[in-house]
Amino acid sequence: MVEQVSALCASYAAKISKWLKDLVGSLSRLQGVAGKVGELIDSLNGLLGQLGQGGTTPVSYCRPAANGTYDRIRSSDDDIASVAESASKYGFSTEDVITIKDHVFRDEHLLDIYGDDIVGAFDANPRMAEAWQRLVDGNLHPADVDLLNHERYEANVMATTGDPSYLRAHSATNEAGFAWDPEQRPERASAINDKDDGHRPEQGVRAVTASIGIWAQGDTAGVQVLYRWEADQQIGFVTFEVPIRRFLPSDDNGRPIGGLLYDATTGDSQGTSPEVDKGLFAQVAASILRGYTRAGKAPTTAHAYYY
Repeated sequence: MVEQVSALCASYAAKISKWLKDLVGSLSRLQGVAGKVGELIDSLNGLLGQLGQGGTTPVSYCRPAANGTYDRIRSSDDDIASVAESASKYGFSTEDVITIKDHVFRDEHLLDIYGDDIVGAFDANPRMAEAWQRLVDGNLHPADVDLLNHERYEANVMATTGDPSYLRAHSATNEAGFAWDPEQRPERASAINDKDDGHRPEQGVRAVTASIGIWAQGDTAGVQVLYRWEADQQIGFVTFEVPIRRFLPSDDNGRPIGGLLYDATTGDSQGTSPEVDKGLFAQVAASILRGYTRAGKAPTTAHAYYY
């Protein structure tokens, strides 16, 4: 009986997944309601991601799923006690956890690295969502403690100086030795269950992308828009094919690099480009798509700030 029920559930999950994919494609082809369509696609892609994981606690997030996770985290403080329990052995109080959660998920900051002086909350970061879930579950590893140290220090810089500048607070935090590498995977991290200190990160540790600057190169009204991005002392280009919502890594003249592409109407990536950092490419594409969804047209800038 159990096997029959399991097989039936798997069959329904597959049917639902196919139906949702078809619905996403149909919604994406509608014109003139880009904002609403974008919101629906985000929600449906998030649900598809959960179905792909069997409906269990997510381990790997696509960015739309991370957006949904951020919304859930912001809407409730039921997770505070669990995170505080996980973090207490590393020198964090419940008040620290509340400060960190508000700083990362709720507070608005002066996002000023790229000269726009935008005030807003941080963008959804899949690695941040994963780390927070591990802290809730009590299944943390060293990078998660580094995260807590980074965010506590950064929030305290802003609070004690009265300066909301993300540029200055983030720089001061990294210079103090509190870098966070969100790509440090659990299997590459040493055990931390026997540590009872604050687990201060090593000086000079390189942090993975905390923000990305993205600028349109020329007119944004065309069918193809070339974007230039900067992150972690790297520079690259992405072409956005606006009518079909497709992204390709490009050179500075808009020529595709390799065969890699991301189709936003289906949420699928195809092909390969060995010389392209796929993680950065995906982040840039997601940020441009977010700006497009909000404005209903290709954005002039699409900067992203994560932590």
